Amino acid sequence: MQARRTYQDIIKCVFCSGTFNFSQRTTSTPDSNDPNFGVYGSSFASFLLGQVDATERSFASESKLRNWAWSFYTQDDYKLNDKLTLNMGLRYDILIPFTEAHNNIIFVNRTEPNPAAGGLPGAATKFGNCDGCAGITRAAIHWKNWQPRLGFSYQVNRKTVIQGGFYLTYLNGGAYEYGTAFTASFMGQLQNGTYIRSSTGTSTPGYGSWDAQTVPAGQQIPFSPSIGNAAVIFDFPYNKDNHMPYLPNARSVGTAPYDQAWSIGVQRELPWDMFMTASYVGNRAIHLPTTLELSNQPNPSVLQYGSLLGDNILDPAVVAAGFTPPYPNFVNDFGGAAILEQALTPYPMFAGYFPVNEMDGTAFYNAFQLQAEKRFKGDLSYIAGLTLPRLTGNQAVGSGPYSPNGMNAYNPKPEYGPSYLDHTYDVRILATYELPFGPGKKHLNSSGWTSYLVGGWQFSGILSYSGGVAYGAQNNFNPLLVNSFDRPDIVSGVPLKTYSYNRSKDFFTGKTSVQPVQFTTNAFANTGPWALGSAVRAYRAMRTPPLRLESFDGIKTFRIGEHVRASVRVDYFNAFNRTQLQQPDNNSLDSTFGQITNLSSQISNRQGQATFRVEF
Repeated sequence: MQARRTYQDIIKCVFCSGTFNFSQRTTSTPDSNDPNFGVYGSSFASFLLGQVDATERSFASESKLRNWAWSFYTQDDYKLNDKLTLNMGLRYDILIPFTEAHNNIIFVNRTEPNPAAGGLPGAATKFGNCDGCAGITRAAIHWKNWQPRLGFSYQVNRKTVIQGGFYLTYLNGGAYEYGTAFTASFMGQLQNGTYIRSSTGTSTPGYGSWDAQTVPAGQQIPFSPSIGNAAVIFDFPYNKDNHMPYLPNARSVGTAPYDQAWSIGVQRELPWDMFMTASYVGNRAIHLPTTLELSNQPNPSVLQYGSLLGDNILDPAVVAAGFTPPYPNFVNDFGGAAILEQALTPYPMFAGYFPVNEMDGTAFYNAFQLQAEKRFKGDLSYIAGLTLPRLTGNQAVGSGPYSPNGMNAYNPKPEYGPSYLDHTYDVRILATYELPFGPGKKHLNSSGWTSYLVGGWQFSGILSYSGGVAYGAQNNFNPLLVNSFDRPDIVSGVPLKTYSYNRSKDFFTGKTSVQPVQFTTNAFANTGPWALGSAVRAYRAMRTPPLRLESFDGIKTFRIGEHVRASVRVDYFNAFNRTQLQQPDNNSLDSTFGQITNLSSQISNRQGQATFRVEF
């Protein structure tokens, strides 16, 4: 049995000094219907001009977060006969969701009427039993965290063994774990006051010139159901009913992520003290934290209104199209950011609404693994491994706030595919060889000077080779502003493949030449400013440059008299001075789309060192 109590007392002041966001839109063509809108602008130019697209500032108070975990475990081995042994175990976890000492955890109740937003559903609530509070001090406990373990070993004969196993284990996450969701940073700060100005989505900056105005400091305000209006607020689906209707598979945060793993392999003893293992390994993680289904993203159907989305809700053209403010105080709440797109979001009263506790991430790993090993005998030893993996998923990091956003909350399927960590192959070799010369060896083992000079040499090497990881194409403009990125369309009938990464370096001049185009760029077509592309997050056919890396060392050991031993060692890291190029430009709006523009290597240049050591 194990009992665990964790504490986090912290003042997490992420936005105390304010944040400024700059966009290429503010220095682009002013006509948002122009196909070049957002293409030729420069966010750096906007920075130089001081034209701030969006800004936010908020202060922080101390958060005191706590949780409990109770774990029970039993395991035993069962030798059924001389050939078969079973290992069975069972673990049970009671993960008690976190609490905050002052109940200062503010989030959204999706169904509660918001009194300052004309009674629209979507109001702030918080831990505790105050007026407007949720009536809870933590999320519900998930009581089904049973985790079986099973393994077996079967001896086929004296030199061959088959082994396999399966386990399921629950991970830190959901409402139990407050670190990966950055709870102290995001869910306890609204009462400190927040100033926010959202992007207009047009060439007009949402905030304006930072030289002409100062970002106001937030003022301490009491809790109310409307405290999140025109501010950033976060989701905390403490029960399944608190999710949006278009997220039928969403889970409550009381559900912890879990991992299933299984393997089966054959181990075989070979001649000359060698040993080989061939295995299949599988692993699947479920309910990982992610942000695929952004809570306040407008339905993509709003794109039919084109450039009107970036116009003020009171603009004559918007009014003529039949639109009115979603609630009476909308224009006062958002000021210059009271645009049509904001009015068409599911919860127009929130400037930002993010699912930092979404538990819909998943990853699936399958691999064939081959390993050969030779024990140190006969002057040679080595261990070599080959892995042929396949990793798919919709999540690549362990934290919701820092996970890649989904492009379309209403259709998260394009986010599942080859992982950004998916290698095509991986080879690792470590070998050591002692020359068979000198005293005690097979050759030149006399006590003369020849034996002394050629004996005592040992050479080692570490060789690493792996294929590139998968990636996809995207661009940095999307009229659905809560998402901030888009993807191009994939062109049917055009084969998508990665070209070979040819890089050569002249030994004398040091000049490098690189093949300019690295994948089939005409397989993608930009959609224009008011459409979502059909490309998925990543493609197996698009790969970053591979890794090639060799490191060697040589050691000469000799004795000085009977009691002193000395050695000279020379090491070379990246002995062949290889390079691993950066990923090609995958922004389909760039003129360098498909080209490697950053020629710096991801691995260090060749380095060598020499060491002299005396032992006595």
